[in-house]
Amino acid sequence: MPQYYFNISDGQTVLDHEGQDMIDLVAARTEAMAAAGQMLSEHRPRWDGTTWHMWVTDEAGGRGKTLLKLVFAATDNS
Repeated sequence: MPQYYFNISDGQTVLDHEGQDMIDLVAARTEAMAAAGQMLSEHRPRWDGTTWHMWVTDEAGGRGKTLLKLVFAATDNS
């Protein structure tokens, strides 16, 4: 079963050194979207346009091929 590594950057970078076994990239994409939603709701991004990234790689520590990337930015235009 392939190993996928979920790395985060939101002003600080947290690299995944353990990874998760997933059946395929579709499962990894589903997990990335669910985890991103949970993280964003719990840790609320700054509303200053700072981007929040999650990128999934095929090697530990953010190395290897980037298989998918999620990017969010929040701004308050009021």
